[in-house]
Amino acid sequence: QVETDSVFAKAIVQECNIIVPESELKWRVVRPSPSVYHFAPADKLLSFANTHNMKMRGHTLVWHEDLPSWVNSSLNSLNAKQILTDHISTVVKHYAGKMHSWDVVNEAIEPKDGRSDGLRNSPWLTMLGPEYIDLAFRVAAASDPKALLTYNDFGMDYDTPFGRKKRMLVLNLLRQLKANGTPIHALGIQAHLHRDNPNFNPDSFSTFLQEVADLG
Repeated sequence: QVETDSVFAKAIVQECNIIVPESELKWRVVRPSPSVYHFAPADKLLSFANTHNMKMRGHTLVWHEDLPSWVNSSLNSLNAKQILTDHISTVVKHYAGKMHSWDVVNEAIEPKDGRSDGLRNSPWLTMLGPEYIDLAFRVAAASDPKALLTYNDFGMDYDTPFGRKKRMLVLNLLRQLKANGTPIHALGIQAHLHRDNPNFNPDSFSTFLQEVADLG
């Protein structure tokens, strides 16, 4: 849209200093087949960012959705580690030194799935176990040591039973990753805020943010 809508493009340049692709770097778009990587759409966004002296954040290297059909049909416990490693390494190296940050792992927590660690029953968890998260961050760090590496999730905005549960599970995941020496640098909070929702509590949210910051 920044290429075809000049008003929108001008607003982005005026109001933002970092842009994030919506779908251009998700698996379905960037890797339509096992041996083909399609970087052109994201490259155009990076060119736009560079032209206007903006930063760009990569989204996302590991997610349970938006996977191409070949992944769903061929992924198994024998090849999953190599497929994931190859993907992260290829994509991150393509943008090495050019990307401000990456959402390395996206939405890995799902309380409704009933696991004690809160992890979502994703294809990656099924095939690789919880270690897939650490693996993803280590491969990304090796592929671009300068990029800021982020865990991204949603549902932490409101002071509700779900929100409090999600915050606790995310904090537990971050603590475990830090304890393991995983090269994780930040938490991305994908906000879905509604003006009239009465459950936003700035004090409890600030406390949560401080707990995240205290992890380093």
